[in-house]
This record gives sequence, C-alpha cells and structure tokens, in this order.
Amino acid sequence: MFKIKISPLGVTGGAAGGNGGQHGKRQKINGWSLQSARGNTRFLRSVLVDQLPPFGLAFTFTIRDMPTPKEWKRLKLKLVRALNDRFGCICWHMVTEWTKEGRPHLHGCAFWIETHADIVWDLEDAWLAYTKCYGTSERAQLVKIIRGADGWFIYMAKHAARGLGHYQRQADSLPPEWKAQTGRVWGRGGRWPTDVQENNVTAAEFYMFRRSTERYANSKARAELKQALKYGKPQQIKSARKRLVFLKKLRKAFGGGETASSIRGINEWVPWEVSGKLLRFALKENDTRGKTEDIGEIFSSHGLCETDIPY
Repeated sequence: MFKIKISPLGVTGGAAGGNGGQHGKRQKINGWSLQSARGNTRFLRSVLVDQLPPFGLAFTFTIRDMPTPKEWKRLKLKLVRALNDRFGCICWHMVTEWTKEGRPHLHGCAFWIETHADIVWDLEDAWLAYTKCYGTSERAQLVKIIRGADGWFIYMAKHAARGLGHYQRQADSLPPEWKAQTGRVWGRGGRWPTDVQENNVTAAEFYMFRRSTERYANSKARAELKQALKYGKPQQIKSARKRLVFLKKLRKAFGGGETASSIRGINEWVPWEVSGKLLRFALKENDTRGKTEDIGEIFSSHGLCETDIPY
C-alpha cells in the first residue's frame, strides 16, 4: 500500500510505513537537522492561502553581532509578544536562516484581518529597539506587504533549507554554544487555516501519479526558464536551470529496477487544484485505461504548454 498526502501547496507520497510504538521524551534541540527543515516545509504547504486574513506582512530581520542561542531565543520571544500583544496579529510564522557569513537572521510573516499600514514601520522599529546592543543597522532590515502568500511560503522553505546547509557546512567553526541547544529553527502561532488530505492507493496508481507529478514539475520549470529568458532575469534563469538539473538527477540517484521504483517517493510544490486532478487521472486511468482525458489537457488548463512536457 502507498500513501499520497495532498496539501494546498504541495504533495508528498511513498510506501506506507509504520511509526508506532513508544516514543521517547522530547529532548533539547542540539543543532538543526534536515527533519526540522522538512517539518517547516510540510506546515507551509498545508496552509489554505485563500482563507488567510487579508492583510499580511513579510519580514527579514538581521543583526551584526553574534548572539548566543539563549539571547537569540529571547529576541524571537520579544518579537512574538509584540506581534500578539502590541500589534494584535491573527497568526505568525518565522524561521531562522543561518547565513554563509556565520550568523543567524530571521524570516517571518504575520497576518491581520484589517489593514494596518503603520505596522510596516512599527514592526521594524520594534526589532531595532530589541537588537540595538547587537549593532543592528536599519538598512539591513526588510518589512513589506505580502502580495501572494504562496510565493513567500516557497521562499521561506527554500531559505530554511539553505540555512541548514550553511549551518552544517560550518559545523567545525561554529561557536561552542551554537553546536548544542540551539533552539528550534522555525515556529508558528495563532490560528492558521490548514488542511492535508491523505489517500491510500495501489502501487500502479502511485507510480502513475508520481510520473504525472514529475512531468508537471519539469513542465513548470521549463515554463519558468522560458519566461525568465524572455524578460532577461539572470537570477530566475539560474534558479530554473538549477531546478531542471535537480529533477533530471533525482530519478538517476535511485538507479533503476523495481526495488528503486518502490522506494522513490514524491515531494513537490504542486498546488492541490493540480495535484487533485493528477490523482483523479491516475485513479481513473488504472480503472478504465484509455478512456480518460489526456494529461496534456490538465497541464494546459494551468498555463503549461503540452510541448513543454518532457516524455
């Protein structure tokens, strides 16, 4: 039996496995792991963007001088209290990114029911006040209104993973206190609208859904590369090409054969209006082969040309 979990902004899947039995007492956080970055991504993908409060702010906060983990935790708690008590936000999320320069900085977002234009300045002023003793520069902070929360969530997930990479590469040169009891890499609070749909499928249905998802991911990356080349955007061109190389290497990393196919899972940013169609396609195709709509019609209905789909 295979499991496919469809979230509003992404999909995961693989062979169903057990994780039952006794679990030990939660321990203190000693360093950041891949599991913490994955947990952050799972949450962000589960958010129902169209049900979020209408006014949202995204922020990136930095410091110049290195704090200890305890000091960094206190700074985050001060910011959370300000968001909840002083500014009255409905929900918030933040993630610590470890930079290649070897210090933490904070990405986050918060949402309100009503528009509060002054909070753009007040939130930045609050962070500057909390971090004045760390040599914080006003020019190095960013607070902006969110226009498209799904894009910001992808950005935050990417930076959490990138920060984890920097942290692990610098393991030998980290200050001793940052090698143990670092605290959590991400956190959230308030009332978030979320949903995850879990589906049990057969092996044949899973394999077809995985192929369709991979084709969609390739097609989307090709479309993004085409758009970036058209408008001459170097950073987007680099990102799209890197994505295409990753997708090409992903399948090869597992090799071939039935065993490799059975263990290769799914983990993609796919909106559920697409992943839901692809799952229905896989279920119908295996039930009445040859009688369903062409998968190209599904892609074209979401702005992806059939010729962009690699076979």
